[in-house]
Amino acid sequence: MEFLNILDTVKLPFEIPLLIHPITVHFAISLPIIVLILELANLFFKRRAIDYMNIFFLVMITLVFTAAFFAGKADGSHVFAMLSPEGQEELKLHKQIGMYLVYTSAILLLFKLLAIAVKRREITGIFTVLLLAFIGVTLKQGKDGGELVYEFGANVEAVSKLDDKIMELEDSIDELKEKLKECEQKSAASAQNLPAPAATTESGAETTETNSTITDTQTQIPGATEPADSNSSGSVGSDGNSTKNLESL
Repeated sequence: MEFLNILDTVKLPFEIPLLIHPITVHFAISLPIIVLILELANLFFKRRAIDYMNIFFLVMITLVFTAAFFAGKADGSHVFAMLSPEGQEELKLHKQIGMYLVYTSAILLLFKLLAIAVKRREITGIFTVLLLAFIGVTLKQGKDGGELVYEFGANVEAVSKLDDKIMELEDSIDELKEKLKECEQKSAASAQNLPAPAATTESGAETTETNSTITDTQTQIPGATEPADSNSSGSVGSDGNSTKNLESL
């Protein structure tokens, strides 16, 4: 199926200006409808001049669709990077269908030439059915092209500028998030290295309270002073014994 993409590989020797595609598309949509009207009218009039006129219009259709394809390719290349992923997929499909419409327009021209040469109603009927299908796909293609512009902002300068601003804001937000993470990491590291003064103060207060409690307890218990009194009374007793010994002498 790669041979169907041969038109996409063609490189023009000149550059197509932007926004030529909308101009060519209007002719590409209207000309097949004109051919259909003339073809239906010729079923009653059966004039050779109408057949020749349709051949001329079919040649114009082939040229217009070819021009619309290359003009759309130039516009699409310019806007592709600005579209969302969904818009890019839509643009690729739009381009693929446009290429097939170029091939179909050439096939319609060959069928019309064959119908004039053979002069058989079967060939004319096949040509008419192909023309109706061609018009239907062309109208659908025009609708999809409008969605690319109005929904995805293809080749809309204001939308492109807003997209650029949004991208810049998103980049700024990402940078701020990274700086915030760095600040949080630094604050966490500095908090681990600093001493805990609150804990030291609390332990000192507990020590003071313990000492005061021990002092109060010693004051309240009477037996805590008895050893000193017993020692003093013992010393008095020893003085009495020494006095008695002196008297006996």
